[in-house]
Order: sequence, then structure tokens, then C-alpha cells
Amino acid sequence: MFENINAIFVDSEGTLIDANNSITSETINIIDSLNKKGIYVIIVSGLPRFIIRNKQKKTHASNYIVASNGADIFDLGENKSIFSYYIDQRVIYEIWQDYKNHFNIILGSGDTEYASSINIYNQNPIIINKENINNNFYQCHISQKPINSSDNIERELSILKSDGWHNLEDYIDSCLLDKFIKYPNNLKRNEIERLIRLKRFFELQKVKGEIIEKYTNLISIANQSADFTGTYPSNEIPWFSINSHEVSKGNGIEKLGNYLGISKDQRIAIGNDFNDRTIKEAVKIFSCPSNSSKIILEKSNYIYDEKDGIGKVLRKVLKNNE
Repeated sequence: MFENINAIFVDSEGTLIDANNSITSETINIIDSLNKKGIYVIIVSGLPRFIIRNKQKKTHASNYIVASNGADIFDLGENKSIFSYYIDQRVIYEIWQDYKNHFNIILGSGDTEYASSINIYNQNPIIINKENINNNFYQCHISQKPINSSDNIERELSILKSDGWHNLEDYIDSCLLDKFIKYPNNLKRNEIERLIRLKRFFELQKVKGEIIEKYTNLISIANQSADFTGTYPSNEIPWFSINSHEVSKGNGIEKLGNYLGISKDQRIAIGNDFNDRTIKEAVKIFSCPSNSSKIILEKSNYIYDEKDGIGKVLRKVLKNNE
């Protein structure tokens, strides 16, 4: 299965680099051995280029990268763009105008990041204004604002009371719903946050639907937060990101693979999340860790135990291509 491989395309977060933002020295040594054999280990990420630069150095991966979910295909060694896919400037301008006062909007242009305000993702962005909104952007990230003070919580709970609870009744414990309706002043902070996060999730789902409907032929949803109606991600706020309609990780792998002269039968890929769902069609083998999202588990040819880490797959490639 792992024979005749010339390139390994790998997602960064949760695969090449673990949840603690670390990679084992053993895995780095395997990557070094793969490099010596002429087998590329290429980072394919939803992250912007300026973040991947650091991860590439840390992991000893190839200078070739696929950033911003496939919109920015770049050679870090030569510091040159190979393929670029920008979001239509009209789309960016209209989204910024329509939603800047209600949501955090972050725009990526490779080695620079712009935002509608200082936010938890970046404390030092270039603030978007009427001049720089006309730049070329690979990606647009839209998120709810964080719950960060008791004042915000009280205000949002008050809004939730006035808006009603019809969106929540199928998604929260009936005892909590009953408590919210009859005894809202007795709610604990974690219960309030649960209600507010769900409210924000539904709000953002509505916005996502509006944007998809308005720009059907111009954009695609690249990635999105966990489903807040399922497993409750207590430390996450709702978000989603968009790219140009022609952009995906799968297309990015296909473009770079062809550029390097590496056929589909000589490629494998490793991913774990929603934005990795398009990868399978561009590679011979699609692998993922056992804790991947459901859609990825269903698409994978080879699932490895998350506790073993990505090193297990890299070792198989190295062993089968000696």
C-alpha cells in the first residue's frame, strides 16, 4: 500500500503537530530520512503562510507548502508563489461592510493578516479600512466575538430571553431549558455560557447560509467550528472560513503534485478535520488519526491510533520505499 511514494501531504494541526503544538524528535528524524530519500513531506494547512513558515522550520518539512486551504501554494525556499487563488474583492468588501460590527473578520494575504478588530486570534493585526480592503486575500475567517466578561454574559442572556428559546429546545437538556424559562436568575455561569454559545452558533449558521446563497458561484466554505449542537466544545467560539470557489486542499495537492511531477499514485495524504474532506481524490492513500471528525474517518483508507502519532505512517512510507 505504501510503496512507490514520492510525496506525503500532511495537515499541520492535530496530525503533524499534536494538540500541545509539539512534534517528537523521533518524527523529525524520520522526516529527515525521508528528505534524504527525496520523498517530500509537504504541509497542507488551513493556516496562513506566515504561521506555516514557523511550523515548516520546526518539523523539517519541505519548503513547498499548501496554505490557506489550497489558496496559497508557495515555495518557501525560493520565496515565490507557485499558484495563487484570491477571493473576489467585491465579496470581501461586502462581507466586511455587512458584518464588521457584529462579528470578527480576519483576512489573510500570505505573510500579512488583517482584521476588523483586535481579537483572541491575533493581538497585532492590521486593522481593515477602506484602503486596504481592496488588497488580494486568500481567505476570510468569520467568527463570533468571545464571551469575556460577566457584563457580556448578562447582556447576552437578556437578549436570549427576549429572542425566545425555540432554536434551543432540541439541543439542550430539558431540565436546563425548563430552568432557563422559569428560573433564569438561578442559572450557573457554565449553564449560561452553554445557552449563549448555542445562540451564537445558530446566529453564525444563519450568516453562513446568507453568504453561501448570495455568493454561490464565487466562494466555498473552507472550514468551520465544531457542531455546537453535538459534542459541546467548551473552549471554542463559533466560526467559519471561506475561500474562492475553486479552492480546496484536494485541488492544492493536485496542483502542487503536478507542478513537482508527482502523479496521484505516488502521493499519500494525512488529515483529520472538515477542511481535509477533499483530499482523498488527489492521492493514492488518505490516512487519518482515530480521533478525526466523522466525515474524515469515513473517507480514509488507513486509520492509525492517535496515540501512535503521525510517526507510524511516516515509518511505513520510509520502510516501504527503502
